[in-house]
Amino acid sequence: MTTDQEFAGMSKPSTWHPIDPPRPLNTWERQMIDLLLSQPKACMDEVPGSAMVRRQLHSARVDEACSCCLSIGIVVDHAPANQMPGGPSGFYTDLGGDDVDGMSMWAILFTKDGYLVELEVQRADGTPFRLEPDPRLFYDGMSENS
Repeated sequence: MTTDQEFAGMSKPSTWHPIDPPRPLNTWERQMIDLLLSQPKACMDEVPGSAMVRRQLHSARVDEACSCCLSIGIVVDHAPANQMPGGPSGFYTDLGGDDVDGMSMWAILFTKDGYLVELEVQRADGTPFRLEPDPRLFYDGMSENS
């Protein structure tokens, strides 16, 4: 889980472990990121900066993962053409929903200096997911509350 403390230079919780060598995003991770980028807030046509983030996905690799949830750390090529305008850091976009057992869950994308750095996917009760949740559960959960 990314925190404001991490952006201040502090390390992540001990539940994170490195992936060495970094691996490509798997199909589910790509689906989740695509869904997050495709779900605009308010009345926007798309999440601002999503075109740049989509370009970053061509080079995206998972360099760390959390053992207690489905969150991953992401490294991308820092090509200036792919950097989001203004180089934002921190929370980027999110979706909520309900897991198959009814527990609330969320997915959040984080950036640092305009580049994608993390996909956080957690359940509200902090328990591990039994399976990777169907991305449509996030969309459906969000659309019910919109």
